[in-house]
Amino acid sequence: ASTLRLTARSFEPADLVVSPEAAAAKATLKANGSVKLAFLAPEGKETERLTVSLKETIDPYAGTKGLLLAERGVDVPPRPATVAVVLDDVPPGDWVLGWEGTSIAAGMKVLKVTETRADAGSVGLVRGWSILGSVRDDLGVVVPGARVRLRAGSPATGRPVGTERVARTGSDGGFVVHGLPLDETL
Repeated sequence: ASTLRLTARSFEPADLVVSPEAAAAKATLKANGSVKLAFLAPEGKETERLTVSLKETIDPYAGTKGLLLAERGVDVPPRPATVAVVLDDVPPGDWVLGWEGTSIAAGMKVLKVTETRADAGSVGLVRGWSILGSVRDDLGVVVPGARVRLRAGSPATGRPVGTERVARTGSDGGFVVHGLPLDETL
């Protein structure tokens, strides 16, 4: 067997052991980049549960989200405490960092990651709400896999502004959308 040393810019080196009989070998390199974001809970006495995600961005100016790279759940203690989330193994590029919780308004930041840690700063979380529902046809039969879209719109033009969230119904026709801002009409 031979050992190959694999190196690539922005990734940690890796050693790969290859036997003479092997037709192919596969290696996964770990990126040097990481992302850090600190959260401050909204006013209140309860701990808030957040889901923090990192997705590739298709358009950094519009914040269009693509494939999921990482996702982590985190508990945010009541004020004045803060909690920091660090996502490691992030390749260089433009990424969309998002967060949502059952009673927290969803949010996002578009950031550029280089070969080191990208510090996204801190975010003061604000209260939000969730919508639960189900989709049924005209006979009352559940509709699995339906696309449900909630969006804030301009009453004058009907054009979408602000929040837009999409969910798919499950096998029971049910859906849930978390993290909707309290101050928007959807």
